[in-house]
Amino acid sequence: MVYQRTASYLTRLAAIVAVFATTVGSVSANAGAPQRAWGKAGVTYEQYRDDALECGKQALAADIDHSAPVDTLRRASGELATLDNQMGVTSYSNDGMSDGLKAVVQQRQMVVQTARPDQQYVRIKQLMFETARSCMTKSGYSRFNLTSDQRKAFSKLDGVEVRRHYLYGLASDENVLRAQKYTDDVSH
Repeated sequence: MVYQRTASYLTRLAAIVAVFATTVGSVSANAGAPQRAWGKAGVTYEQYRDDALECGKQALAADIDHSAPVDTLRRASGELATLDNQMGVTSYSNDGMSDGLKAVVQQRQMVVQTARPDQQYVRIKQLMFETARSCMTKSGYSRFNLTSDQRKAFSKLDGVEVRRHYLYGLASDENVLRAQKYTDDVSH
């Protein structure tokens, strides 16, 4: 039970960081310039931030608990808990690990390899991003590409607020949105 709650908590924590970074675009003082951002012609700065926050919250609240990647992690977590209990009753021999303990350690490695947690986290991030994308689209936003010059200018800016305002300036400019519209292969 503890493993299930921990896996769910860690999954959501990792995903929220990813969603907020991709919702409006990264503005961290240490982050590189984003490739893409969301924009809406004429939107106020306050509305821009409020909409991004709301869509990020919706992504965080997305029902991922019964999704395939979470089910995979939950199943693996249960198997690891069982194996951890077996390790507690398996002993060491004079020469190191007993054969039973070695078998449990190998089984743990197989569970992790089979579950592929890194891939499951990517899939969870995608599910949550779809929720954020849907919210942003319903709120009238569209994605746009930053040019290499815009990315360079962004990277030279110092401070989170300055970067946010720069990105907002692009994201609210109708000409930028039209000329640099991002299109992907999947229609949503």
